[in-house]
Amino acid sequence: MTASIDPRLRQRRIAVRRAEGRRRLRVLLAALGLAGLIAGGYGITRSALLDLDRVEVAGAFGSEADEVVAATGFELGTPMLDVDLNAAADAGPTFGVRTAIA
Repeated sequence: MTASIDPRLRQRRIAVRRAEGRRRLRVLLAALGLAGLIAGGYGITRSALLDLDRVEVAGAFGSEADEVVAATGFELGTPMLDVDLNAAADAGPTFGVRTAIA
């Protein structure tokens, strides 16, 4: 003997299961989207898009400017988030500079 279920109840159960599946899918897609945004943001900060392209020294020319750049420790191609501005400011007094980073 098999128990028969009312067709309306069966349809409702199916609709509830589908709704649960859609909700899980939305949560999964939102989590994947957020993870993608975080990974993309991290990747951009490490790319050539946001790296140190040039160092300009005001008030110094030629080899003196090269010495100032060398003292700061800046290397071209370094990601901007890895540039140590405090170290550059500390290198300023070596050259008689009051404020290395404004």
